[in-house]
Amino acid sequence: MDRLEKDYPGGGIKLKVFTKAKIGLVAAVRGVDAVVVFTGKTTHRIRNEAIRAAKSGCIPVVMRPSCGVCGPRECLGRLVSPAVRKLPAS
Repeated sequence: MDRLEKDYPGGGIKLKVFTKAKIGLVAAVRGVDAVVVFTGKTTHRIRNEAIRAAKSGCIPVVMRPSCGVCGPRECLGRLVSPAVRKLPAS
């Protein structure tokens, strides 16, 4: 993920990457649209902390087991897709 981080701002995505434990993670994820956790690359402690931080701000959490080159691209593509953001007609 560290190597891929620089590729995403050009795609109109503001990306914050945390690959290690960070003091103040709750404050760091405040105001984001979604939290994506690649479970194969993080410790349980970081995963739990990210989920707790997201829940405290009512932020959706997406968990992916893989962190290959295509995993982040697919996941972020779904998050920014206009079709995904449309709400069903009431």
